[in-house]
Amino acid sequence: MAAMGVHTERLLAVVTHLTLRQAAAEKAALCKQPAVVTPARTTFANALRLGSKTAPVPIVPPSGPAVAIYPAEDQRETLKTADINSAQLGVQIHSVRKIGNAGLLVSTTSPAAAAALKSAVPATLRAAEPAVREPLVALTSLDGAIPKPAGSRRLDRGPY
Repeated sequence: MAAMGVHTERLLAVVTHLTLRQAAAEKAALCKQPAVVTPARTTFANALRLGSKTAPVPIVPPSGPAVAIYPAEDQRETLKTADINSAQLGVQIHSVRKIGNAGLLVSTTSPAAAAALKSAVPATLRAAEPAVREPLVALTSLDGAIPKPAGSRRLDRGPY
């Protein structure tokens, strides 16, 4: 009897949940607005799950140029990470993140701020242009040949 009561309670919870969802969908249909469930946080995965009638989520471009800062060649043994103090440099910085080889990638707010940051880097550090990343995409199970874009270097290798 107790087991039947538990199963009945679970079944009633499911029916109640489905009834509420149906009522929300009917209300949205009456108001001529699509019922959209907004995720708690906007991520690429959540943006891909949006319906076909929903406006795409804009991807915010970086605000300015970036500068990669590494320890100088002669300081690699003594410095374990490239640390900078933006308040002392007087440069507006958008974001900072760690990168390989004990470096920092500093996104600035303007090209003038990037030039000021490069000139203000102390002698124990060196500033460089960050390398442009070219992600690879493997396309499989396609019918027909894909034309090779002009200037591409990597499409002739095949899938990985």
